[in-house]
Amino acid sequence: MLKILYDIRQKKNQGFTLIELLVVVIIIGILSTTTLPTLFRQVEKSRQTEAKITLGTINRVQQGYRFEHGTFTTMPNLPMKVTGKYYIYADSGTPDSEGAVHTAKVIGTFENDLRDYSSAVGQTSSGSYMGVVCEQNSIDGAIAPIPASVTSGVPTCTTGTTQIN
Repeated sequence: MLKILYDIRQKKNQGFTLIELLVVVIIIGILSTTTLPTLFRQVEKSRQTEAKITLGTINRVQQGYRFEHGTFTTMPNLPMKVTGKYYIYADSGTPDSEGAVHTAKVIGTFENDLRDYSSAVGQTSSGSYMGVVCEQNSIDGAIAPIPASVTSGVPTCTTGTTQIN
């Protein structure tokens, strides 16, 4: 009985074998190769959410400005400050009484990972406001953001983009 207890204590003091450590490292490697790409995609989606939310907010502020002043305006004249961590926001074209178009261009560091966005807001002849946010179909930092368009107060996404709201 005493010899069995002595053998058990000696086994505890030996630590892990090389095989046991290798098995653990292999398991961690397999788990990381399957979960890291998913994690990175979620990070990209959260960064792209910045553009979607900001462009949607710009559309709503433009609607309020149009209601009060009778025409849409450029972004510097809006009663809000537009800044982004991952995107640069700009007007695309000249706003008028029918509509305004804006773009969200990815900042250089992230241009190979994130999509560009554009938005348009308009007021139809019946007086109803409409707004869209468009997502560029491919991620390519060499291509400028493809702006949405407004025709007769109706905003639409142009070829090369997909309407997301």
